[in-house]
Amino acid sequence: VDINILKIINDTQGHNSGDDAIIKTGEIIKKVLGEYTEDIYRTGGDEFFAFFLDKNNDVNVLVEKINSIANETKVGDIPLSISVGYIKSRDYIEKNIYDLINIAENNMYKAKDDFYKSSDFKKRYDRQL
Repeated sequence: VDINILKIINDTQGHNSGDDAIIKTGEIIKKVLGEYTEDIYRTGGDEFFAFFLDKNNDVNVLVEKINSIANETKVGDIPLSISVGYIKSRDYIEKNIYDLINIAENNMYKAKDDFYKSSDFKKRYDRQL
């Protein structure tokens, strides 16, 4: 999971709001995935990883729930937006953990790229800066 537009939040509302976005993102992930795992990690400035056993094959539902809650959450006057990438390790049995992380991260960057291509959000705020 990676926060979209964190730079815009920091630049328009200050770094305390950026920190708030990071905290809120972590809380959302924990709220949705908490019953599945305690293995939720902040791995970078605004990047999170979670490892869990998808017992009911409902990872798509969980991703939609994370995105839905994020979209309903505001940081100041800006809606929180995140990009989620994931994989199911059973689809990549021959891969090691580092390969799995890399594939999931690439999927997250694709989701992030799709967000920026389909949204004029960044363009609107770039004009204000």
